[in-house]
Amino acid sequence: MLLEDAGISNFQCARAPARECLFSRFAKDALVFVAFDSKSGERKELFRVGDPDWQQYNWSLRPDGKMLVLAKKMRASTSTEIKLVHLNGGAERVIPIKDWAGIGTIDWAADGKSMWASAIVRGESRAMLNIDLQGNAKAVLQENKPYVGWAIPSQDGKRLAIWEASGGSNVWMLEGH
Repeated sequence: MLLEDAGISNFQCARAPARECLFSRFAKDALVFVAFDSKSGERKELFRVGDPDWQQYNWSLRPDGKMLVLAKKMRASTSTEIKLVHLNGGAERVIPIKDWAGIGTIDWAADGKSMWASAIVRGESRAMLNIDLQGNAKAVLQENKPYVGWAIPSQDGKRLAIWEASGGSNVWMLEGH
């Protein structure tokens, strides 16, 4: 066993040659982010998110391990935004996402220059977005039903695994974005 902790909500590791690994855990009044060594399990608390909706955050570690993107789950806040947090102590940046009512999941693109996010349009339509670092969002898949969830890119960025609550099992290939 590498590590064990109560309330782990997510964990991710950067891609080689980077070595950063993180997990988040639910504490009494905050979402706690902890760096850990993937060989020894040694850990160090990095920071806490303690705003009133701390249990509603989804996050993803950029492939180079230098930055986190955080988003509150759908309908958890009145404005749709993402937060970029530099793990080397840089300033946090909040980026508004216009024309979208909420973000459900968020994952970095393979190149670390944009993110994939499931979102809801004002109304009930749902979409898979590609969001650049300036907050420009482009819908690449939009449907009324079923619910579109997470999107995990292949390391080369040529394929994207998308979870969709359809009751079926299908694989789609996306040649680029």
